[in-house]
Amino acid sequence: MRDGDGLRAQDRLVFTHVLQQALDSPEIRAALRDASVTVRPEWLRAQALRDREVIAEMAVAEYRSYLRAGAVAESDAGGGVPEPGASWRDSEQTTSARAELLSALAFLIPALSAVAAAAFLLIGHSLELVGLHPLLADELQTWGWGFALIAGASAAVVLARLLMAAAHNTPAAMAEPAADAYDRARREQAVWRQALLERGVLPYLRGRIEEERRAASDSETRR
Repeated sequence: MRDGDGLRAQDRLVFTHVLQQALDSPEIRAALRDASVTVRPEWLRAQALRDREVIAEMAVAEYRSYLRAGAVAESDAGGGVPEPGASWRDSEQTTSARAELLSALAFLIPALSAVAAAAFLLIGHSLELVGLHPLLADELQTWGWGFALIAGASAAVVLARLLMAAAHNTPAAMAEPAADAYDRARREQAVWRQALLERGVLPYLRGRIEEERRAASDSETRR
């Protein structure tokens, strides 16, 4: 969800990181060491967080481009356009987990069916050979052949899917555009962070320091 400043929850954390980067910059640290400046970094941080909405507006165009790139990455991953607070990285992990689960089940069903078929046929033929429980032996053999048919059919389905995937190169065709979309989203986020730093946070901190310097100078003049 978004706060009053229009930023998503995870992006408000990015704002805090950018603010700390600005406070640690040589320019701001040098300005705070000036004898005519009486403000402290903690005060500046609190003021910037209070005015986060105004600061974020300075890079709103880059932020919107970053959101659009994230939405495209989410759509390419098969999850559709994300909700305002959704993370397209979470969608990538969910899609990958589902694909792995389906692949495991596709190979597990033929294997289990083949094991069951072999067990039923072996027991049934053994009982038939020793002449014990002929009705049970026939029933076990019937079940064994039934599982054998299931194993053969499911194996044929798995083989057909593998051949179709190999023929159309489906995994590579899907992974390449998705990776490109994620790379673009990361680049757009980096552009937004830089714009937020250069056009938003740093000018704001310079302005507040200069205001405090002038206020201290005026107070000294009056005294």
